[in-house]
Amino acid sequence: MVKKERKNRQIWGLIQRVLITCVALVLLNKFVVTATIYYDNNMFPSIKDGDLVVMEKFDKEVQLSDVVIYNGRLYRVIAKAGQEVDISKEGILTVNGMQPAESTNLLTNKGEKEYPIRVPEGEIFVLNDYREDESDSREFGTIKESDIEGKVFFITRRRGF
Repeated sequence: MVKKERKNRQIWGLIQRVLITCVALVLLNKFVVTATIYYDNNMFPSIKDGDLVVMEKFDKEVQLSDVVIYNGRLYRVIAKAGQEVDISKEGILTVNGMQPAESTNLLTNKGEKEYPIRVPEGEIFVLNDYREDESDSREFGTIKESDIEGKVFFITRRRGF
């Protein structure tokens, strides 16, 4: 009888530890860090389809060139509040009159946005690294920093090195 009670306490203790661990992992994944396989090519060549991407969710203060997640997609921060973004008729991007280092490709300007635009306070201007894909701020405008779901801090290639 004593052995059975002892065994029941050990099983119950194990169940409690497993449950606590599961809850901790769910909370960690929800609020702190998320790892996911990214299935999109809008950030090609820096992030390829099938890469493992780890994102932090608690630090949402972005810097220029950070890769952020917004509406389930990744984007590169090109301009922050107060900066002026211009895309010429020839498709050349400038921020405050200077061409960003990562922006060597010409961009098309099919959107109906009038340029130059000044990024409002608390918002950012984002672009895809694959600049031919215009589903970024050229299409939907600036985004609120508070709407950012997280920042990428680690990428590893799963295939196609």
